[in-house]
Amino acid sequence: MSDTTTPTTKTRNLYIDAARGVTAIHIVVIHTAWFGIPNVPVWFQNLLLIYEVPLFFYLSGWASSYRNPSVIQSVKSLLKIWAQWIVFILAINAVCFLTLKLPVSFTPVRDLPTLIKCLFFDEKVYPGFYVIACSTWFIPLYFSAVLINNAVLTLINKSSKQAEYARTYLIILILTVFWAYFHHEYFSYYPPFIMFYCAIWMIGYLRRDKGESHKGFIIEMCICIAGLILCSYLDYRLLGYPYYDIQSAKTTPSGKFLFVSMLSILICRYVKQFVKKPNKILVHIGQNALYYFFGQGVGTSVVNAFSASLWVHSWLVSWIIGALVNIAVTAIVAEGTRLLYKGISYVISEIKKKITSPDPA
Repeated sequence: MSDTTTPTTKTRNLYIDAARGVTAIHIVVIHTAWFGIPNVPVWFQNLLLIYEVPLFFYLSGWASSYRNPSVIQSVKSLLKIWAQWIVFILAINAVCFLTLKLPVSFTPVRDLPTLIKCLFFDEKVYPGFYVIACSTWFIPLYFSAVLINNAVLTLINKSSKQAEYARTYLIILILTVFWAYFHHEYFSYYPPFIMFYCAIWMIGYLRRDKGESHKGFIIEMCICIAGLILCSYLDYRLLGYPYYDIQSAKTTPSGKFLFVSMLSILICRYVKQFVKKPNKILVHIGQNALYYFFGQGVGTSVVNAFSASLWVHSWLVSWIIGALVNIAVTAIVAEGTRLLYKGISYVISEIKKKITSPDPA
């Protein structure tokens, strides 16, 4: 979501922020179709997954390529993300208590052990808004990918063949993803996910600002489409998944989902040359994409709770209305959480200053 360190205004790539902003909004749109509005066709739900979470990892790797890898800085950044998550969960749980006497209420977490599970990203528990749990899986994976890749790159950068070793590491990750998917030999649920998203992050890190010519873009797109067709066929023949089924390829990351992800990544890179001045609203959303990712769990749950009122006898129109409502609610939650965290950080900072400042007497 966010960079592993905070770059200065001069070095920050605003196009990456804007791309994050577009992706954050699209996640809202996706979850509206999957969890918010009923009766959305499965083929349409899968179509939306062409532009999805992997792009966040790619953009994170791309942004991180502007600075030297550092495990210590990564840990500091991830601890900040965790602190933002804690503020979000506590605030949302408080809101759930406030809704108990309303016509439509959301059940809060009432006991400390369960609340602690929420704070530690337990996907099985959540405060009131159930789609929060559907989104929680992203955060531990992001933490893992950032820490593992920064650790490996820190070691690689001590060698005399940094680029060669980094490319070799990426190739190993990709090959392992293919092997694990078709053999289904996992030690647990998470390893194949970690390998997949580490690979996506590394692709962003290694490509950095490499220019995209028209010819190169077309060639790479053709390779991706060919790979997608081949992997879709293998998925169908070996595992019985329908050709349009991207969700199954996502929940057990595979070559099919890798090529699907690369389509949006290539388009994102290619479009950059045409964007001279990124939209300020998209840049703002991208710089605060984490809050919007948190907030869509609330927004989608609200849309689901009122889906009957939003239904207009057309799944497409209902989905569009639901997405607009979701974006509005998500923005309110995201900006509210951002301001709350900012306020808490300011108070803590002032307290530290008073404690550490010398006594004028």
